[in-house]
Amino acid sequence: MTKFLKCFVGLFLFIVLINSSSYAQLYRSAASGNWNANSTWEVSTNGGSGWLPAVTTPTSGNSAQITINHTVTVTANVTTSQLIISGTISINSGVVLTHPGGATFTLSSGTAITGAGTFQFQTGSNLNVRPGSNFSATLRINSGIIDVRDYSFPHIGRLYGNVIVDAGASLYTGGSIGYTLFVMGNLTVNGSIYGFGDLRFYGPSLANSGNIEPEVFTFDSTSTVAGSGSFQSNRIYMSPNGNVTLLSDVTFSPSGTGPFFEIKTGGIFSANTYIFTFNSGRFAVLPGATVVSSGTVRTQNTVTIDPRTGSGFNANVNVFSGTTTVTATASPFTCRLNGNVVINSGATFYSGHSGAYLVSIYGNLTNNGSMTGIGSSVRFFGAVLANTGSIISPVFNFDSICTVSGNGTYTSENIYIGSTGNVTLLNDVTFSPTGTGPFFEIKTGGIFSANTHIFTFNSGRFAVLSGATVVKSGTVRTQNTVTIDPRTGSGFNANVNVFSGTTTVTQTVSPLYLQIKR
Repeated sequence: MTKFLKCFVGLFLFIVLINSSSYAQLYRSAASGNWNANSTWEVSTNGGSGWLPAVTTPTSGNSAQITINHTVTVTANVTTSQLIISGTISINSGVVLTHPGGATFTLSSGTAITGAGTFQFQTGSNLNVRPGSNFSATLRINSGIIDVRDYSFPHIGRLYGNVIVDAGASLYTGGSIGYTLFVMGNLTVNGSIYGFGDLRFYGPSLANSGNIEPEVFTFDSTSTVAGSGSFQSNRIYMSPNGNVTLLSDVTFSPSGTGPFFEIKTGGIFSANTYIFTFNSGRFAVLPGATVVSSGTVRTQNTVTIDPRTGSGFNANVNVFSGTTTVTATASPFTCRLNGNVVINSGATFYSGHSGAYLVSIYGNLTNNGSMTGIGSSVRFFGAVLANTGSIISPVFNFDSICTVSGNGTYTSENIYIGSTGNVTLLNDVTFSPTGTGPFFEIKTGGIFSANTHIFTFNSGRFAVLSGATVVKSGTVRTQNTVTIDPRTGSGFNANVNVFSGTTTVTQTVSPLYLQIKR
């Protein structure tokens, strides 16, 4: 009998152990309090059928699931098991709560993760941020891919705190443009942000040493941007509320179908003494938008700069390599660059493909490459033009008091000195207008001075209209078959040297006579 009782007791204990081990421990909050206080919790070892006061606090090592029904404050670093929140988690400053990832983690309306501390995802997971929730602690994606969005209609998720994406980790913005994610705090990207959704940045600081390439990325606030990382979204916007200042050299490389970077009306962008490199797609500055006069916009590869009529494009432009088309793509197709323009050797500044396009340059112009176009016009309002390359723009206008230097070529079909133009050479210069009926024309009120140097004219017609002046300094030297056309009432005071070929000297409009004075 005794032997039988011993066997029965042993069997009973074995059954109890089997039954209890079939349920992993579940924790839930019993009251508001600190995470590391036993009194905050109760525990179930039978799948939630019964609950007892906890004698330990929950971690990933002793629980399968943790439910927050109250306000629980995290005062020391902790790694959790799967979380269900119907209350609030508050994380103290300097403290990290680490979530293991895996199953979808949902933050429903009325729930919150708050505080100055950090909520960290350790591995890949889904974060469902529903309208009415409050995720204002720092979100740190430490490893894996975290799909962050509102999974249900209206598909607008909001993160109110800072967001950090570590190297090797990724934030995914969803599988379609219908998903929008707002980031209201600072954004630090050492890994990547990608996806087909729309990410809108409202924070004061963005540091990117990784890669940002959701389908759409929008700057929506006054913010600074720094870091050597890439921006490769198909569409990059600066909204009317956007006011972005660089804190380092930054490169934008929009990619996809018809990629662009667009500053909306009211938006402001400042390179802030740094170099902003744009190397793919179209950079549009809409009417009422501003590119501040500080730093340089540097272009590479085949790109378009599209400063619309009424915009303020005040930064310097450096066409570093490839071909940069500078043209307003909307009516009236006139644009202006208010800063200096530098075109590197081997690079091309293209002013458009029809007579409707006009580019005005108000800063100094240094051309070591080429300026081309088809039918389009370039008007120069700057103080200094240095040309060691080729200016082939179909129509080129001098419209200011300026100096001209360099041994480059001028082969535009029509070259003008406008009524406000006053051009002085700093060395010998050659003009060779080419095309159908090419000419170089000084308008009424325009002034030209060879300034003791030799101005060589070797193709087309050189017209000096009534009221225009060629200053008595230096020499006009003609070559090949050309025409000099000093109109009645003009002042052609420079020396003339018919160097080679045939030079026709005649007025081409009535009265058909001219007077030559010594």
